[in-house]
Amino acid sequence: MFGSGQTAARLLCQRCGPTRLPRGKLAPAKQRTSSDMNAAIAMVPPAIDLGMGLAAQFVLLFLPHVSKGMQLAAINKGYKNSNPRGFFEDTVARLKGEIAKAGDDKTKKHKVVAQLNGLQRAKAAHENGIEFFTFFAAAALAARVAGVDATFVASATTLAVAARAAFVGLYLTTSVESLSLLRTAAWGVGIASCFGLFWAASVADGGIAASFSS
Repeated sequence: MFGSGQTAARLLCQRCGPTRLPRGKLAPAKQRTSSDMNAAIAMVPPAIDLGMGLAAQFVLLFLPHVSKGMQLAAINKGYKNSNPRGFFEDTVARLKGEIAKAGDDKTKKHKVVAQLNGLQRAKAAHENGIEFFTFFAAAALAARVAGVDATFVASATTLAVAARAAFVGLYLTTSVESLSLLRTAAWGVGIASCFGLFWAASVADGGIAASFSS
């Protein structure tokens, strides 16, 4: 019944360090689930190491911010750098006013709504990127400090970067509801990779679990 979980746990032990379970006993359900998840992460080709991953995540964090600035400049035919946040808020307020005034002019309303949605999505993607970068950096550095196998860290980093790139691309380019679900899935994969790194750090030699058991 638990054969697949035990196999995944053994693979995780090889890549991320021992789980310190009593001999002959199965891991609790939550631990087996985490082991299965990390076994899946370990299957990702380790194409991006930690340093490159942090740099890539930093770039992906600011891409939506740059996109927002470019959209503002295009909408207003110029950019006010003296007060960029106020410039953004004023532009959003003006676009909302234009939507209200458009009335039955569906062509104009559609254009302005698209501009407004693009700005709001870019802002949201940037803010989400700040949150994700903090979480990813903490997870990756925890794994490195705990001595987690570098290949596993690279696999998790590669997965996190790929998921984040998909998330940002989908957030900036589409407002279609079905594709927004793919964006959410990409976000979930990125978060799972971070949890995998934290879990690996907790069970590795010198990790969190080791500090409590010593």
